[in-house]
Amino acid sequence: MDMDEVVKDLKSELEAETFAKRNRERYSALAKVISASAQRSTSQKEIDSINEKLKKVESEGERLASKKELLGKQLLLLTQTIEDLTGVVKPESLEKEEEKEEGEADERVMEEGEHPDDPEAMEIEEGQKVEHAER
Repeated sequence: MDMDEVVKDLKSELEAETFAKRNRERYSALAKVISASAQRSTSQKEIDSINEKLKKVESEGERLASKKELLGKQLLLLTQTIEDLTGVVKPESLEKEEEKEEGEADERVMEEGEHPDDPEAMEIEEGQKVEHAER
């Protein structure tokens, strides 16, 4: 064996050992990362649990959205009913006010000694109104 051949053999052996050492270091680093990470089954359980919670939250959101829609419709119905009732109450209160005013006018006429059904008294009353309107 020649020295050159021995050197070549040793160089190739050194390269192989260097390559093997680099691979062992990479493997060791990967093993540390893998051991630090959770196991697949544990991760899958966590994913399933989170998906389950997500489905519950989505269904709760849908339930609340439908409840909101229902309450909105009920509010509209309530406001419409209030408006309708206000329209009914106003004419009734106006009628009562008119009746009250007529009653007061009748009392005033009676105090003056005139009969409220007397046509002449009505003409005078209307005439007075006309005179006041002309002024």
